[in-house]
Amino acid sequence: MFLKKLFDFLPKDPFSKGLSLFNEGELQSAADIFSTLLDHPDPEICKKARLFACEAHLQMGDNARGNDTPAALDHYHRAAVLQPNFADVQNKLGESYRLMSRHSQALEAFSAALAINPRYFAARMNLAHTHVQMDDYQSAKAELEQALPHAANYVKDSLEELLQVCETEDRTAWDGKFEQLRRQHPSEAEGRRLEALKLVQRGQPAEALRILDELLEKHSKWPDLHLLRGLALGELGQLPDAVEAFLAAIEQHPRYLKARINLGLTYMEMGQDDDARRELEFALDTDPANVLARAALEELRDLPAIR
Repeated sequence: MFLKKLFDFLPKDPFSKGLSLFNEGELQSAADIFSTLLDHPDPEICKKARLFACEAHLQMGDNARGNDTPAALDHYHRAAVLQPNFADVQNKLGESYRLMSRHSQALEAFSAALAINPRYFAARMNLAHTHVQMDDYQSAKAELEQALPHAANYVKDSLEELLQVCETEDRTAWDGKFEQLRRQHPSEAEGRRLEALKLVQRGQPAEALRILDELLEKHSKWPDLHLLRGLALGELGQLPDAVEAFLAAIEQHPRYLKARINLGLTYMEMGQDDDARRELEFALDTDPANVLARAALEELRDLPAIR
């Protein structure tokens, strides 16, 4: 997501129009436009259209979860076709199958996620949980034993308790301890981040900031949170604070182009053209096909020498 001002001076080609719709939260319309570009002769445009179409379907799937699981599953399927090697897509597919009690398909999806990323903790736990739902405690135990050596210290005690439950095959005890573990894992924080993202997209930056400030108390090195915080502050007109937030994101991830471009745009709004040019040129040097950075630099060149 980028500051809305950027899209006012992007050329109105189909890809840029899709980006504008994506930024405005018109995800289905954006996905439809990106889908028309999947066979574009320019391989870079094709690649980026595939990525953005996948992200649009992922977000629509996340929005549908909880009230329309079949719709969520359909969006995750579409995302998986676009990016079959994204472990997160396979994990979300598995979660949807599990909610629909389609356990065999859930096992396949979680296993696919782990084949892509063997250290994907959430997928490993989801796989173990599905085995338990199928009354296969020994397979669940095997998954927990694989997860334990690489698990974060703060969840190891919970994993040990789940291993003990596998011996007793007590479903009630398992469900309680698994839910406790799920609350410990950062996946809960990811849900809160998505909530903040939606609030920014809906034009409610103050509400988003309350969530982001709370998350950053525990996850201060998460660049996506700093980026979102900068966007929210920018929407509120608190530009110096937005700059600090984007810089914090870049400190954690120096090649984070979304943060660089938004930092450059914020500098432009503040009249700090040299600083803006530095950030935008860095983004374009890193990704020469980045139409967003190129459009912003062209706008900067068209500004009066003194303003």
